[in-house]
Amino acid sequence: MLPRWAVAPYIASGQLRQLFIKPGLSVTTNKNFAVYLLYQKQEIIVPKVKVAVDFIRDRVQDLYGEQAKINR
Repeated sequence: MLPRWAVAPYIASGQLRQLFIKPGLSVTTNKNFAVYLLYQKQEIIVPKVKVAVDFIRDRVQDLYGEQAKINR
């Protein structure tokens, strides 16, 4: 998934086609729900990637505590 502003020119030219997902995406508090975050490790960590990863990790741990399985 990409932001609409990034792909708007490609949609307008016909190179990409917008897909409508039904049912729409939603947020859940289901404890059986898994979140996978995959990113390429680099020698120099991009600050915005680190902030995003740390934010998601912290929210998952806040919600699920000891049940949260976080692999690095």
